[in-house]
Amino acid sequence: MCLYYHITPLERESEKLLMIQNNQELEATLERIERFQKQIEKLREVETNPQNYRLSAGGFLAEIDRMNLEVSAYLSIRMEEK
Repeated sequence: MCLYYHITPLERESEKLLMIQNNQELEATLERIERFQKQIEKLREVETNPQNYRLSAGGFLAEIDRMNLEVSAYLSIRMEEK
């Protein structure tokens, strides 16, 4: 499945500027995802108020989702297609 299914050609070109471009960037993104996950795990240990936890974790979770989409998009494209 192509993540660019509903994106116009102009939007697709501008999106490429933000997308993972090589394996080094892929590794850096995966490491960043892991760091964010560990921060959320730590937050779960220390935050006792459920509402505060949701508010604090929400930004991390949204960023993890965004980075996972970038990883999926990069892995769905063969190197020859770039």
